Amino acid sequence: MHQSRQLFFDALSFLTMTPSLIQPLASSPPSRRYLPIGLKLAAFVIVMFALVGAYGARHLSEQDRGRLYSSKGAAAEMLSELLVATISPAVDFGDAEALTSELGHLRANRDVLYAGVWKNDDSSAPFGEFGTRPKSVLVTKPALLDRVTMTTEWVRVERVVRQPNGTPIGVAAIFFSLAPENARYLETRRATLVYAAVVATGLAALIILLMQSLVVGPLRRLGRAVRQLEQGDAARVVVTSADEVGQLGRAFNTMTAAILDRERRLAVATAQRQELLDHMRQAILVFDSSGIVEEIASKPAELLFPNTKPGYTQLAELLYDGVQETIEARAFAEWSEVVFESSREDWDAIAELAPRTVVVGRGEASERHLALDFIPIGAHDRIERVMLLATDETEKVRLERAVKQQGAAHARQMRAMRRLLAGGGQLLVGLLDRARERLEVCRQILEGPVFERIEVESVFQQVHTIKGEARAFDLGDLETEVTAFEDQLAIVRSRIASSGGLTRDECDKLTTHLTASAAAVERAAIMLVEASPIGAAVLEQVTVRRSDLTEVLELSTNRTDALGEAARRLSARPFGEMLLYLVDTAPTWAAKLGKQAVVSVEGKEVPIPEALARALPGALTHLVRNAVAHGIEPSEERRAKAKPPHGNIVMAAELGPQGLTISVSDDGQGLDQEAIGLAARAIGLPSGIAPEEAVFSSGLTTARDTSELAGRGVGLAAVREELRAAGFGISLQPGSPTGLRAVICSNQSPVERVQRR
Repeated sequence: MHQSRQLFFDALSFLTMTPSLIQPLASSPPSRRYLPIGLKLAAFVIVMFALVGAYGARHLSEQDRGRLYSSKGAAAEMLSELLVATISPAVDFGDAEALTSELGHLRANRDVLYAGVWKNDDSSAPFGEFGTRPKSVLVTKPALLDRVTMTTEWVRVERVVRQPNGTPIGVAAIFFSLAPENARYLETRRATLVYAAVVATGLAALIILLMQSLVVGPLRRLGRAVRQLEQGDAARVVVTSADEVGQLGRAFNTMTAAILDRERRLAVATAQRQELLDHMRQAILVFDSSGIVEEIASKPAELLFPNTKPGYTQLAELLYDGVQETIEARAFAEWSEVVFESSREDWDAIAELAPRTVVVGRGEASERHLALDFIPIGAHDRIERVMLLATDETEKVRLERAVKQQGAAHARQMRAMRRLLAGGGQLLVGLLDRARERLEVCRQILEGPVFERIEVESVFQQVHTIKGEARAFDLGDLETEVTAFEDQLAIVRSRIASSGGLTRDECDKLTTHLTASAAAVERAAIMLVEASPIGAAVLEQVTVRRSDLTEVLELSTNRTDALGEAARRLSARPFGEMLLYLVDTAPTWAAKLGKQAVVSVEGKEVPIPEALARALPGALTHLVRNAVAHGIEPSEERRAKAKPPHGNIVMAAELGPQGLTISVSDDGQGLDQEAIGLAARAIGLPSGIAPEEAVFSSGLTTARDTSELAGRGVGLAAVREELRAAGFGISLQPGSPTGLRAVICSNQSPVERVQRR
């Protein structure tokens, strides 16, 4: 849609251009004082050199001053080291006169401002000193450290006075003046600035002369040519150089020639843009504040709205089939008024209220479903016109309807399957088996050496019977396919009656319908399996009298032969048969607690022994209720743990080498061991009992309040007792990676199970 908008704007800009683009070159009297370009460039060069010179002078002088300061600091340190070595005996023996004499030698060095020596005692006054202390510094007794401090005025060197064996006996501080270095620094900076100014002035003068010769003169000639072109005279600049000024002159000459060809090329470009708009899928129209269509900008718009007269037709008449009194038409008229009373800044809010879809020619063969998009057009903040992009989505709507109808048909078939299952799935299984047999008979006849009237009637009978049974069981898909098969057979029967022979194409059509009917039978079988709580096992189920089954079991109780094993298999029930209500009910339990839960079943077809089948529904109910009440967390809490908002509960049955194993797993928070420990102590259980075992104790509950799902403390205890009576045990294990897993398996060893059989 964004590309459509951009294309339209580009095209609109071409379509609304004036026929002639050769306009007089606007000239306005200069409002500022004339300054030659050479003078401007020279001034710029002088300023730049002044700035660069100032920066260079400062940078170089700063570097020079740094080197001077560094040299002065090194010399000061050397002098300080010599001084400390000479005064060490005087300080060690406390000879003030000798110290004063040694310090007096510093007079020979003009840079020494002050020197002070302190003994390593409690006194803060110097033991001896020389010179005048700097006014900007409060000289105190230094710490026993060797260090150098430097400012822009002086260098302070502190050195520890030591005995020959290295023992500190005092400290000396010497101040050296940086005045000579600062004077040299200022002199260097002045010299650099003067040099930069001289160079900048000379270079500026040279640039002015070059600009007058190479740039200003040619530009004056070009200016005279521009004024000639402005007056409508033919103009051409004589180019004598190959530099940028020469390129400018040649470009001017090229531009003059190009102007004469501009109208023709723009006309061609306008036609091309219009052709591009005509090949777009959108119908593009522009309407004004009165709702009248001003312009039809694309061929699809002409085809979709053939009776449109720009400047006369109201857009509402096109969108709403000329009916102005409908709610939609009145709402569109009110929206249009609001649009042109608002500014472009308010467009986003206004566009949200615009109609998004409309049906043109409703109920007619030419009915079209349009998706609408509106774009404002105007200058500055005003909305002067609005562009409509209408996209024909009729085929898309038809496809969506077809998909919905197909989904609804599938849902009806599934409901029919469930109704059949409620009355005994073996009836439908029998129908499907008979349909397969009848279609196989048809296939053999079609593949036989002869296909005459008798064979056609035989196939007709088989197909018609399948059609009647499919209708009786509400199998719409199968009924549709065999009806088409039957229609083709009627055509073949008429052809044989009239001409006595069939073409290869007609034989191929019969084979195609036969294959399609067989596929419909298999689709019905798949739907039956999907709708059945016991999965594919439904295809093997038959109905027997309970009393007959009980009698067979009693007669084969102690038998260990194949007959006894067959009787026990006959009494077993599919695992999925006893779980259908849990799959539908558990989400309702979770919703009452403000949670979400999804229950899935694995191993629907696994047979469950009769004794366990009697206890298992109640046991699974308790386990699922506990998973919902104690295991699955609320949705917000699960999101905080990076889990999906709905909890997953999986009930699975598996026949392995160790026998039957049934599990109920959830991905919740697992056992609350702290709460279980408190509840166990409250009912007097031993302190060392594991939480996974404590929960099976009667009376133990971690629920604070009694509810319909938890809080009585008898659920798991009852589950264990009922399963034990059926010969099975139950244990709890940590889930992977989170949650809890309850496992139900036989208490007997494989040998005991064989002996019992």
